[in-house]
Amino acid sequence: LDTVRIYVEVAMGLVADGHHSLLVLLTMHTLAEDVRHRLSEAHAAVAAPVGEALAQIGIRDVDQATNYVHAAIEAAARRIAPGQDAHAEIAAFTVAGVRALAPTSSQS
Repeated sequence: LDTVRIYVEVAMGLVADGHHSLLVLLTMHTLAEDVRHRLSEAHAAVAAPVGEALAQIGIRDVDQATNYVHAAIEAAARRIAPGQDAHAEIAAFTVAGVRALAPTSSQS
């Protein structure tokens, strides 16, 4: 679960410093389709360790669990944008949610 926690914390750091929001705006409005596709592939590569970590703890539906992780990050981003500090809160929330999805014997 450390991988999930670290991923969330890094994502929150990107949101807090404003770089991720700027990148999202650029990709939605100004970049060519092939560039957007390459950015999407890069994002998937960065997120791959999260899926691997989820599979290692026995989560059956890794795609759905990954979607939950990203939804939690998006929700936190909406709180961080107006200046609230949600880093620790969202990391703890996300790890607890992932832990709830894992079989009891594989939780650590």
